[in-house]
Amino acid sequence: MNCKTEMWLNSFKGLSSVPIPRYCPNYKNELNIENCAQDPFILIPDKCIYIDVQYLKLQEIQKEVPTGEMPRHIKLFLERDQVNKTVPGTRINVVGIYSIYESYRKKQSTMDATICHPYLRVVGIDELNPHEIKGIFEPREEEMLKKLSQDENIYKKIVKSIAPEIFGRKNIKKAIACLLFGGTRKEIPGSIRLRGDINILLLGC
Repeated sequence: MNCKTEMWLNSFKGLSSVPIPRYCPNYKNELNIENCAQDPFILIPDKCIYIDVQYLKLQEIQKEVPTGEMPRHIKLFLERDQVNKTVPGTRINVVGIYSIYESYRKKQSTMDATICHPYLRVVGIDELNPHEIKGIFEPREEEMLKKLSQDENIYKKIVKSIAPEIFGRKNIKKAIACLLFGGTRKEIPGSIRLRGDINILLLGC
């Protein structure tokens, strides 16, 4: 701000802040009209070189969460060619560098409290094949499923299998059972098609 000295800084990594120097290297120059004060540098956005970045939240798989606990999650930081490689809800394998970033919280006193949060700087990301996750049914299992589909009481059996540890709530279990399956797609004369998705709204009481 004083002697108009410019400095180029290397690109910073992850969620850390830009390491702006607190002192000017030219502050002892005799040609300066006045000495450079502390923290003399400002960021010039028009001269910066920007890269693509993306923030994601990685959450553990629901079936691996212990009963009664909430799924844990951690923030991911992606940059350059890693951006837009995946979409929400996708199962992925991630290789990254375990890092921390600092945030500040106002305390009742005049001092600020520094809090460190963990995150992953992603080096590689690999989307899992959904067919591999679902697996392949054996012939014996396919025969069992076909027999179940022909059972007249299949709806009651499905409802009964939902949250068996919770007593009652049959109406809610019936609604959840309907959500697991799609309806029949209908075609009306005039090339009009009605989607077979079932829409159910559950409200807590």
